[in-house]
Amino acid sequence: MHVNGRGFEIGEPKCPDGKPLYGLHRIVSNPDAVIWITEGEQKADALNKLRLVATTTGGATSAGTADWRPLRGRACTIWPDNDKPGKAYAGEVASILLGMGCEVQCVAVGNIELAEGEDVIQWLEAHPAASGSDLEGLPMLAPSPTSKHTPNSEFGGRGRTSPGCDVPPEAVKWLWKGWLAAGKFQILGGAPGTGKTTISMALAATVTTGGRWPDGSRAEQGNVVVWSGEDDPQTLLFRGWRYPAQTLRGCILFLTFARMAGGEPLTRQRTPRYSAGSWRKSAGFDC
Repeated sequence: MHVNGRGFEIGEPKCPDGKPLYGLHRIVSNPDAVIWITEGEQKADALNKLRLVATTTGGATSAGTADWRPLRGRACTIWPDNDKPGKAYAGEVASILLGMGCEVQCVAVGNIELAEGEDVIQWLEAHPAASGSDLEGLPMLAPSPTSKHTPNSEFGGRGRTSPGCDVPPEAVKWLWKGWLAAGKFQILGGAPGTGKTTISMALAATVTTGGRWPDGSRAEQGNVVVWSGEDDPQTLLFRGWRYPAQTLRGCILFLTFARMAGGEPLTRQRTPRYSAGSWRKSAGFDC
């Protein structure tokens, strides 16, 4: 609801430069404070009660509707909801802030015992004695120090063209003849829940075990890198290797990451490495 000059009107007012950030007076009156950004006013209020300076633009699709200019050059911490819309919101906000020269980090919600769909409210309920300092000590994700986030950077949408006459012909080297080409980018597409991850991990298992492809041909044994932005290594392992007898003679390396929408990957410090013996031991199998 807003005043339209004659009275009150339901809905947000029209703001040509974007609607003001929630709690703008606190941002302006605390010029040296780190700004915490949440998805929703209730969550921002919860952080403000801890004497932090928190703001929001509203729901998960509202990042592009706000005037972010008051945060130019500020240090910002984003606390996303632990779900896909929340992480998408955090990515969009981070991209905007990085383009404004802000110092940005994001709470690693996957590492602080939050269930799917939970947020800062549930975390504070589980930690009623937490202070602002405790929140500042939570695990964070941060852009690589070598990142470029300027409009003219190599990630700004520019591409490179090559005339076909300059592309030398090259025979395809097959990992699985007729299906998986070695050294090429391939996509396994499908609707959610149709088994894309299970199939991908089964293919990875075929490589690490030197097993047989579905057509019966033998795979050349090798190592596999799994780069996942959703499932953790333990979940992926159990989805790929359901039977203890199927051991890993090769090696699988998990690269855990998060990506900012429109930006570069956020770096993670730990990259678990699993070999046959270590996986069997961690899974509790003696096979």
